[in-house]
Amino acid sequence: MQLRKMDPMAASRTGRHLQRYNVQGCRQVVGCIPYRYRKTKQSSSSSSIHGTSPVDDLEFLLVSSQKSPRMMFPKGGWELDESLEEAALRETFEEAGIYGEVGSCLGKWFFKSKSLGVLHEGYMLPLVVLEELEEWPEKDVRQRLWVSYSEAMEACFHPWMKEALDLLVTQLRLDKGVENKNKNSLEAIKVVEEPHHHHQQIVIEILVSGDGGGEEAATASLSIVTTTTMTATHPTRTEEPRTSCSIEFLRTELNGVA
Repeated sequence: MQLRKMDPMAASRTGRHLQRYNVQGCRQVVGCIPYRYRKTKQSSSSSSIHGTSPVDDLEFLLVSSQKSPRMMFPKGGWELDESLEEAALRETFEEAGIYGEVGSCLGKWFFKSKSLGVLHEGYMLPLVVLEELEEWPEKDVRQRLWVSYSEAMEACFHPWMKEALDLLVTQLRLDKGVENKNKNSLEAIKVVEEPHHHHQQIVIEILVSGDGGGEEAATASLSIVTTTTMTATHPTRTEEPRTSCSIEFLRTELNGVA
């Protein structure tokens, strides 16, 4: 799911009149983990060749808190007029100035607000970054920073967000492993050639003895078909050529023969 284009100069949503709460009264919060593949000459496809992990090609976006220099992933309240995905996309746009495609929810966490000590219910979703804006609603009150996986694990303030990041990285590693396995399987498939048929036609003269003791000539067509088959288990081995012959008398000039 992608966010529809919004006015980068529009103000962020404020107020709690549309805020969602669960049945226990916990405020529901939605966050996003924005990520992209690092722009280098060495593509992610060559990672396995050089012995590096596909995760080494990833970058993650952190933003600062409005009230402190603490770094975290974009998050905010889930409101009544939006789905979980819409809330994640909106918060990422407002806090980080990012457009992208959101993935499936990574999980649900319960955490306490550092300021009020109130229990919250938090959800985290991954987001593949498609566009990074120069202007966005909270540009003047937040800083954004692209970091590696290890740097994100060190810099991110919230432990529950780090757990979500670990889940995402594990998922991406598994997906990459399946992709490489499928690729290797495709490369291992050998194309079995269709049998080759070599056709020759030879016109021969056959001498036939008639009742009168004379020799009469009969013209016949001899077709020779040679089939060479490639075996599936041994692509380079060929069977012995098999020759089949068919003789068709095209014209017979035999005197005295019924």
